[in-house]
Amino acid sequence: WAVTVVAPAAMIAVIYTLTNRYSTVMALGLDVAVLYLTLGFRQFSHRFTDIRDALEAGDEERARELLARWRQVELREQPRSELVRGVIEHSVLQAHRHVFGVLAWYSILAAFGFGPAGEVLYRVSELASRYWRYQAAVAHLPVSDAVQSAASEAWRLIDWFPARITALGFAVVGSFEEAIDSWRNQVRRFPDDNDVVILAATAGAINVRLGDGLSKAVAV
Repeated sequence: WAVTVVAPAAMIAVIYTLTNRYSTVMALGLDVAVLYLTLGFRQFSHRFTDIRDALEAGDEERARELLARWRQVELREQPRSELVRGVIEHSVLQAHRHVFGVLAWYSILAAFGFGPAGEVLYRVSELASRYWRYQAAVAHLPVSDAVQSAASEAWRLIDWFPARITALGFAVVGSFEEAIDSWRNQVRRFPDDNDVVILAATAGAINVRLGDGLSKAVAV
């Protein structure tokens, strides 16, 4: 995990530090380039658009297939309302992982002079946790349980602070009291799940029921 996640982030930090000593403009260019590669709705918005178009055309089977492929899971049969809820849930989580979480870690490490190392650490940590779990379950490649466990736990710790920043942001722009109340109630039930924090705050903020869509999925 250290070789896969920490090494690239450390390398970017070193390159940024050396570049900044030589030229502030070049360091800024590196900052922008790494942010462009790691940050943005463009990395998942096309998937959301395809599912939305399928739902608008009344092709729920196609929408379910696209959502299952996006989440890398198998989805049970479910009514349209549950399918839409699942799309909202996953879109919210993807927005967090591709935008808000990246910005949070960029801000943290940039404040200490490490430039764009934060977003690399965040994105690669999430990718390692998800990809190794997928490889072991679907591709049947020899990814040990110890490595998967270490990657999942590291990702949980890395995402702990950004998840709460995102949840608080949704609470501020929505119905604050309901968001905080929903957040508090769900954390009591699932204290170690960062995704639950985000979905609970979002559900309270916009007054919808979220979370059930995730339970309709079966990991493959």
